[in-house]
This record gives sequence, structure tokens and C-alpha cells, in this order.
Amino acid sequence: MERLGAEKVIYNAERLVDIKRTGDAYPVHMVIGVTDYCNNKCIFCNTEFATADTKRINAIDRKVLLRFLGEARTAGLKAVTICGSGEPLIYPEIETSLYEIHNMGLDIGIFTNGSKLTEKIRKAILETCTFVRCSINASNSKEHETVHQVKNEFESIVKNVQALVEEKKKRGTDLPTIGTQFVFYEENYQSILAATRLWKKVGVDYFEIKPLIEGEGSSVGTKVFSAKDKEKVKEQMSLAKELEDSLFQVYTKYGQYLNTLSDEPRKYRVCYGHALDPSLWSDGNLYLCSNHEHEEDIIGNIYESSFVEIWNGDRRKKRIQKIKVDECPRGCRCDALNEIIWDYLHPDMLVHPNFI
Repeated sequence: MERLGAEKVIYNAERLVDIKRTGDAYPVHMVIGVTDYCNNKCIFCNTEFATADTKRINAIDRKVLLRFLGEARTAGLKAVTICGSGEPLIYPEIETSLYEIHNMGLDIGIFTNGSKLTEKIRKAILETCTFVRCSINASNSKEHETVHQVKNEFESIVKNVQALVEEKKKRGTDLPTIGTQFVFYEENYQSILAATRLWKKVGVDYFEIKPLIEGEGSSVGTKVFSAKDKEKVKEQMSLAKELEDSLFQVYTKYGQYLNTLSDEPRKYRVCYGHALDPSLWSDGNLYLCSNHEHEEDIIGNIYESSFVEIWNGDRRKKRIQKIKVDECPRGCRCDALNEIIWDYLHPDMLVHPNFI
């Protein structure tokens, strides 16, 4: 069974009503970066992370973050995913933050490269999170060193994930779901099947195979997969899907992959998805979405303004007016969501939408 993606907006139908009525809504979900430091340097990453040789490292002020999230929660925020601007488990106050955000009543997801899954952090994740997903874009140590540009970490990361799986089993809980993610591109897609076999053996709940979404400002030049590899990718994904069973799901995102190769114009002409899914970085800057995170895209800063002041402010309104959907990356986070919202706002009467 395929996991719901953008279709999950139906569980937040009141926001669709808001968009239809006013053209805008308060967010359901927010991506949060708590630090801009990352101990990996993935060759396809389009973000200039701080590294060990960087003198300036941003880490968000926990009290300011909690104040801001409290304001957003009051306005209707329901969930946060901690990822984005760096490796979140390096953040010095990650455990305390997880418990405090959880106690607000917000659902929490967290993305990590898995290298810092210590016993204390595993405990905090198991007690607070709805899901945890480890981004490990390789099937063996040599490949991991090439893609993530770190040495001798792959085996310890696998052990970290195994420990998380075993500790969850001991607790006897359904949540958090534990998954691993493999971002594929032209030079690593041949390892999709091997990686699937590895993570099924480890015992994670799911394995997600997703295409590299080419973004702006990549700090490392890398060749993105091309259309000629389409059939080979499809074969790898099909074989990976055959490994599914009742305890292990494989999510291939093949449609998203094809979308990244498409030259067809988008069916929607306006982006509404940004209203439901903004992005906050460790320096306190808030952005419409994670695909537009340049200086000119900043809609406000949480050290300077409240959530409502930013959301209803002129700076955000002006930035929304500048969105050109045809210039956004194919297969971006808001793409499928926008298609659903567009259909809701512009129903095709030839499909008889009222005859359910």
C-alpha cells in the first residue's frame, strides 16, 4: 500500500476552505532547521552548511523557537519536521526541544543522517516523535563515503538504526515509525535494490526511494540523472517493491521521478501549497517554502516579530506576488499539493465530482 502524500490535505479540509474563501491559510506543518552545522557534505546537497572548519555556526535559540511555535500552534499549526538547515541531532538542546515541542501538542518528525543517534537521543525520539527518517544514500561503506563525503561511518550508522529499531520493539509501540531514505541520482541509483535489502534486514518500518530534486545554488557540482536512465530506475524500483511485506513498506515515488524529467507545463497557475508548509532556518529567518531560501525570499525573522506579524505582514504578501510556478523545481514539495488544491478550486464537471 502506498503511503498518503499530498492527499493528506483532506485531513485538514478547513485550510482548503480558507484558501477558497481568502486565497490564504495558516500553516498545518512547518519545516524547522535548528542548526546550520552538518557533519556530512553530500555531493548533491544544494545548501552551504557550516562544517567543522567554519567559524560561524548558527543554532536557534530554544526559548525563542518555543515562543514562536506556541504562537503558530495557537494559529493552527499541527506538526513540525526538524530537518533542513543542518544535522538536527548535533543541536545541543535537541532532546529538551523534542520534549517541549511534544508537550505543546505538536506532532514531530525528524530527519537525520543517523550518525548521532546516541542512546539518550534515541530515547527522546521514541518518547516524542511521530516519525524518524534516516537519510542514508548508499548501500555500503565505500558508496557512503563517496556520496556523504565522510569516512568510516556507514557501519556505525547501521548499528545506530538497528538499536533504535530494537528499543522501539521493547517498548511495544506503533510510533514513531522508523524509516530510511535513499535519494537517488545518476551515479547511485544502481544501489537502490541493495539498499532496500539492507534496511529490510535491519527491520525498519519503511524504506523511501526518492529522486534528487535539482535546486539552485549547489555548492558541489554533480550530474543529475537523465531521462535515458528511466527504465533502469523503474526496474530497480520494481524489484525493491517486491521485497515489501506486512512489516516492511517500500515507497518508490516513481511518479515524482518522472515529474522531474517532464517538460510539460504545470496544471496549476498559482502556488497555494506554501501557505500550508513554510520553512524556518536556524538563523530565525522564515521562508515561504524550502525551495525558496535566498535572502530575497525571507518573509520575516522570529527574533524580530511574532508569528502572526510575519504571516499577515506586507513582506510575505509581496513575496507571494513574485512566485512564478514555472520557475520552481519540478517535483518540489508543494507540487503535488498544488495539483490537489487547484482541482479543488477548479473542479472538472466532466468527471462528475458530486457523484461520490
